[in-house]
Amino acid sequence: MIEKMKYVNIAGYVSDIDRVIEEYISQYDIQLEPAYAEFSEISRVGTFGEPNPYAKRFTAAHPLVPLINTYSGEVSSTQKENAEKVLDKSLEFLIHQSAEIKKAIEYRENLAKTIEIMSHFEDVVFNVEDLSDFFNIEYRFGKMPETSFKQFEIYLHTDSQILFVEGEHSKDTAWGAYFTPKTQIEKIDTLFTSLYFEVVDFPTEIDGSPLGGTPKEILKSLREEYDGVQRHIIGAETETLDKAGVSLRELAEAYHFIKEMYYCHECRKYACKTTGNHFIFVGWMTKSEAKKLEAAASPDKDVVFVCGDENDFATASPPTKLKNNALARPFEFFVRMYGVPSYTEIDPTAFVAFTYSLFFGMMYGDVGQGLALILIGFTFAKKYALGKIMRVVGVSSAFFGFMYGSVFGFENFLRPVWLNPRADTMALIKYTICFGVLVLIVAMFFNMRNAYRQNDRIRLYLSANGAFGALFYVAAVLFAGLTLLFSITMPAVAIIIFAVIPILAVAFKEPIAEKLKLKKEELEEHPKEGLGMFLFVTLMELIETLLSFFTNTLSFVRVGGFAVCHAGLMYVVLLLSGAEAGRPNIIGIILGNAFVMGLEGLVVGIQVLRLEFYELFSRYYTGGGREFVPYKDLKKDI
Repeated sequence: MIEKMKYVNIAGYVSDIDRVIEEYISQYDIQLEPAYAEFSEISRVGTFGEPNPYAKRFTAAHPLVPLINTYSGEVSSTQKENAEKVLDKSLEFLIHQSAEIKKAIEYRENLAKTIEIMSHFEDVVFNVEDLSDFFNIEYRFGKMPETSFKQFEIYLHTDSQILFVEGEHSKDTAWGAYFTPKTQIEKIDTLFTSLYFEVVDFPTEIDGSPLGGTPKEILKSLREEYDGVQRHIIGAETETLDKAGVSLRELAEAYHFIKEMYYCHECRKYACKTTGNHFIFVGWMTKSEAKKLEAAASPDKDVVFVCGDENDFATASPPTKLKNNALARPFEFFVRMYGVPSYTEIDPTAFVAFTYSLFFGMMYGDVGQGLALILIGFTFAKKYALGKIMRVVGVSSAFFGFMYGSVFGFENFLRPVWLNPRADTMALIKYTICFGVLVLIVAMFFNMRNAYRQNDRIRLYLSANGAFGALFYVAAVLFAGLTLLFSITMPAVAIIIFAVIPILAVAFKEPIAEKLKLKKEELEEHPKEGLGMFLFVTLMELIETLLSFFTNTLSFVRVGGFAVCHAGLMYVVLLLSGAEAGRPNIIGIILGNAFVMGLEGLVVGIQVLRLEFYELFSRYYTGGGREFVPYKDLKKDI
């Protein structure tokens, strides 16, 4: 679900702005909006345009952070003058520190850069020293957008003039290296430049010392070296501070003060200032958090706190904060992949959690493999979002394993509670189509709900996923089912009323909307292009709509198809391992199950996600919202 948002104004005297930032904005979840944009039409309102007076000291103190982090005691408040004095004195002594420490700091920086670049190739197995032995081969290490890498895979991966070695893949970036004959390097460089390949200098030495071994081996050594150098620098800096007469506690308190004041002045950029020497902050808070802040600020006579609904006095659209239970929350990962829901949309997370788990379990029903997925999910849940999802879909897989009577592919341990995929294939296909029809109808209902909240009456009534489109789809499925299953032919009047008229209303939605004054602007296609062109375009759109209903429904056949495929693969595993002949090879069974789990688990996961994105999301979900990010979290990245 999406939490209810409140639009808040916080105002007071400019002399109190730092206190307000510290006591309220930094302590409660509030997403700030540029206040000047809200009040720009008022002539007596301006911005806090002065530069941040703490920026220079805060930036200069960054090298001291590793040393400050070694202090584990409490940090008490300090005065501005004392903080500046302590920090300036510490920086002065550390700037004039010995040549040995300066050299160690430079070496630490080189180590950090080397580790950062080489970490992207940590899992690539090759000897770094061999790179110096190439005489007729040129190579380039670097990165490219993930979209460019996919193009490279499709068109050029088999080019005999290019050897491409893959490195790390992140969400948007693919790291790697390409090797080619020297005679072709100019051509290949041009090719990779067109793919936005950014070359980086791959380290083969550090401070004149050659690096030997695989990237994993080198990284282990460099990280140990980095930790040792870091300890040496911190020890030397501590001695330097002692000579300056500054304790580590005083330095930590001074840095903490400068850091907080820096953030306070950065926060001022969100506020506007009136000629009456007042400030105004505006932003978004959840309803529950706004109540807490209102209760805290009400006794403060120097602060004015105003809270209202999103439609009261806000010009910006509210951000979205998702709030789901523990079972559904992991599936926010998939929702965010498509896009954050807008504030006026239904949060699809719970629906995705239910349908994804349902279809995954139906396609991958096995008690033993489901329990294995649960164990793997618990192993990786803390580090990876997919681990949490695996725990949930593992439960669904185990449940459908009982329904199918399958345990690690063996079908003689349990009696099927529902059906056997290999024996009852057609029945399973029929059930999956029925499930698909139901979820498509629910998706259309969600679309109508979203359209109603967004006051989009054309989408609500006349779109393919609106009221008339849903009526046609339900009628078409019902009529087809009665005819195919029970040989019942519906009267022509019923077909015209419940199928023909609704689909024609969808096809001619533009002139109908114009006639009913559902929108004021002139339509682009009608009547400017002429009646003939309008009818042609309408006919093509009608055919596309009918095909989408048909193909989206048939797409759910894959659910039953993969269930049958899973059972078939496990039958082959048991056959090859001798289990069907009564001479089971335990190692063969284990390896076969592991292979099927890895291969089919990946394929099924992708196929179910495809159903969510293309068959369901395309009917009701746009994902055009913006994530709720409170300032106290945002300031960590400033």
